[in-house]
Amino acid sequence: MCVTLTSLYPYNGDGDFSVRLGSGYADMKDLTEILVGDTNVTKDYKVVNLDLGYRLFEDIANYPFDLFIRAGVSYFDELTRKDTLESYIYLKLYWKLDFWDNQIRLGVGEGISTTERVLEVEIIDETDPNTGNVGKTEHTLNYIELTVDFDLGLLIGVEELEDFYIGYMIKHRSGIFGAFDGVHGGSNYHLLTLEKNF
Repeated sequence: MCVTLTSLYPYNGDGDFSVRLGSGYADMKDLTEILVGDTNVTKDYKVVNLDLGYRLFEDIANYPFDLFIRAGVSYFDELTRKDTLESYIYLKLYWKLDFWDNQIRLGVGEGISTTERVLEVEIIDETDPNTGNVGKTEHTLNYIELTVDFDLGLLIGVEELEDFYIGYMIKHRSGIFGAFDGVHGGSNYHLLTLEKNF
């Protein structure tokens, strides 16, 4: 069982474990550009992932925040190189907002990611357009994800689908401005997700 703190918000019945499936495409823009709506999505680079989570804390310090530990694997369908697998582990904080007879969760995750091979989009990101020289790249980088999701059952009024969450995610790998062995570039993917708590 998770550690449950005194709550101002009623527990909605979700379990402590969750499983999530996601699929989407790469964005060739930087994360800061994406966050202000400047995107360049390409269907040449695809990702599918499976993610498992366990709730560590619920309603932290009497606020509607849950903390999960999560881990997953991703399959990257690359354009010109051999396809690549990724594994990652991270902590994720959810902010639960209850209104309109639904629950919206805003999430931010922080952790570490490693891939079999450097992703092609990360090589492109590190390539100087003038010289063609490729900067520093690494298999292991910082991992960030940003999510928003809705309880599907509450959204469409089907009780059997409650505790299923449909959502959108930005999946980000980077060297944090050189903190990871001098890597300055990274990769970003937009995904649609379906998550079940049990």
